Amino acid sequence: MGTGTFQQDDSNTTRDAATAGMDIGRRLRLIRENLDSGALAGDDGRRGSGEQPWGGSAALWLLIIGIAVLSGFALVVKLNIPETNISAIRETPTSECITIADCTAAINANPQNASAFRIRGDQYLQQGKFVKAVADFDMLLLLSSEDIEGYLGRGKAYVALLRGERALQDFDRALEMDPQEARGYYGRGTALFALGSYAKANEAFTEAISRNAEYAAAYLDRGVARYNLSQYDDAVNDFDETIRLMPQSATAHYDRGVVNLARGQSAQAAEDFGEAVRLDPGGVAGYVGRIAAFNSLGEGAKEQKDLRRMKELKLQSAQDFVVRGRALVDRGELQDAVADLSAAILRDPSIGEAYVQRARAYNALDQGSQAQMDKDKALELGLYKTYVEQRSVAPSSLEARSRPTIYWWY
Repeated sequence: MGTGTFQQDDSNTTRDAATAGMDIGRRLRLIRENLDSGALAGDDGRRGSGEQPWGGSAALWLLIIGIAVLSGFALVVKLNIPETNISAIRETPTSECITIADCTAAINANPQNASAFRIRGDQYLQQGKFVKAVADFDMLLLLSSEDIEGYLGRGKAYVALLRGERALQDFDRALEMDPQEARGYYGRGTALFALGSYAKANEAFTEAISRNAEYAAAYLDRGVARYNLSQYDDAVNDFDETIRLMPQSATAHYDRGVVNLARGQSAQAAEDFGEAVRLDPGGVAGYVGRIAAFNSLGEGAKEQKDLRRMKELKLQSAQDFVVRGRALVDRGELQDAVADLSAAILRDPSIGEAYVQRARAYNALDQGSQAQMDKDKALELGLYKTYVEQRSVAPSSLEARSRPTIYWWY
């Protein structure tokens, strides 16, 4: 759900095209990566504090000095200088570790710098590099097993990688460490949602809100869960609250528009989608939703005007191409749809939804062999053989929203 991440296919009706921004369908490929971290540096070389490096008689001492001088070396003597606290260095964050490059340099300088692993893991998470994020949070927790941020961060990455059970373990561990941590309940909700447990996800988001009444993301994603439970009025209330907390959120306006369209309030839906377009004029989902609302209202001229604007958008992300491509398939504009879906695949070959939608277009164009190849690729990416009738949507504030899509091949 939202203005442009994971989408999932629906039936070929125009109204269902509005769910393009809410639904999911992206199947992330889990790739094997070797973490070349080497052996952890230990503290075996530390000297005992205060211990003299020499002993014995004055004659022996003079002999040692004489040998050093004759050899041309300067003898440096440690006289009761307090030792460096290596564990303190390990846990002390550096103000220079902000970017991935900075943190990598810090880790190379000190492979036991837990803070650098934590910061770099967060950066990878924000960039959608979830396998690398998991690797960094693994290292963080190896160095500092009681770091709650490590469990919260790794749980987010596991949700994105479709590993809901592992994500639940991490969020539950975070809640064991701090039972009042709202983010732990929020993360638990996202993991439950990824597993398709919408009712339990609803409960977890509610627990998060009970601990932080201003938690906008929890309201937003609870609204998505309630939409999936067909609790439309409650979902709208949650989106209202999200908009109160984040009035500039195009996602919240879009999501409310989808629910309003689903409960037959097309005029209000058109207003919601219009606000999403105003807040994110370059986003495609707002146009897709408003086109469906205008169609429902019988306002053909406005529908066609938005359709032209949608086609003129200069899209960049693979997901936006998928959203527009699916909308075009639903409208029967098949050649344009194939072009958009091919552009999506070129940008990100791991998006199963793009292959599913292009297969639909090829089928309609009587290009069976191309359609079969796309179906096979979609199945290779982990998608089932059913075409979606249910509307599964994922929490929209997640960078990577994740639930396997179910497809039906006609």
